[in-house]
Amino acid sequence: MANLETSERENLAPLYKDGFPKYFRDYFTIHLTLEKKLNPRSIVAAHSTWNMLLNHIKNKRGTRVEDLTFEDVGLNAVQDFLSDAKAERGWTLCTCNQRLIWIRAFFKYASDIDPSLVKHLNAFSDIRQESSAFAGFQYMSEDAVKLLLKQPERSKKVGLRDLFFMSLMYDTAARAKELINMNFGDLDIDGKFVTLSGTSGKEPHVVPLSELALDLYDNYAALFNPAGKPDIPLFYSIRHGEIARMSEDNADAIIKKNAASAKAANPDFPSCVTPRIIRHTRALHLYRNGMPAAVLADRLGQPNPASMQIYDLAETKRLHDEKYSVSASANVEDIVLVESDEPIEIKTEDDLVLKLCSLGS
Repeated sequence: MANLETSERENLAPLYKDGFPKYFRDYFTIHLTLEKKLNPRSIVAAHSTWNMLLNHIKNKRGTRVEDLTFEDVGLNAVQDFLSDAKAERGWTLCTCNQRLIWIRAFFKYASDIDPSLVKHLNAFSDIRQESSAFAGFQYMSEDAVKLLLKQPERSKKVGLRDLFFMSLMYDTAARAKELINMNFGDLDIDGKFVTLSGTSGKEPHVVPLSELALDLYDNYAALFNPAGKPDIPLFYSIRHGEIARMSEDNADAIIKKNAASAKAANPDFPSCVTPRIIRHTRALHLYRNGMPAAVLADRLGQPNPASMQIYDLAETKRLHDEKYSVSASANVEDIVLVESDEPIEIKTEDDLVLKLCSLGS
């Protein structure tokens, strides 16, 4: 404070009553570096996040950084900041959640020292609940899918049928009704695609086939359609000597039986697996591997690409869980940031974090 003039000290009087600059200075100069010993990139990420937030408040509200209080940088300011960042910077929900982690981390640090500040920290729970509420569907990990597909005994006719049915369901992300309404002629083996239809109100759509599905098809067709008739149901049972298209109940039974076997092999396997869960699982895996929302919507036979937002939100939650080491009882500061594809830049002339740290000295 030795470099501050008397008038500046007077202007800063409200700050010291609020305590914001002191907590802020100690958080960046002592807590992150000396106490938590975070790696340099993590510190830069925290610095960058707060620098953008402080500049947003300064530019949007005209508030000088010297005059900021905990209330000024609280929930309302952060929500406005994240909203603008999504619109102007193109931030995804994942990016917003990463930035939010660093904002909350400071409030957690301050509230641990002064419990009266916990109200500011608790306010941010609204943002997290809003972000995760959309990801309310069940899906399986890739390892769980592999385990499920290992269960049928492919050396047996019924086992081969189960394996092909579940593989094709996952491969195409088809609805159960779309799958059981297929005939052998709906598969174009040379073109490596299948035409899905049969759901009321849905237009037929073409879906590419993977090499795994194509490899299984040869053995499956040899057993279940040796004559190569295109109008025979792809999946059927024999009733009173006649071919009858597989029912949806039978489709559910196939998955339930093999899921129970997978659960017995690994207790961590999901307790509930249904055709809908398999469809969601495949869609999420495709989205995770880079398939654009518009292409994914077409693949699922969905006319509105906006409906694919559920996979973006589910992926946000997964990335949050994987990118940060957080247990149910962990402190926010215990999070370790890993490398991000997003470049981190701090403009020296607008480094309000550095300015605030110096004011708090």
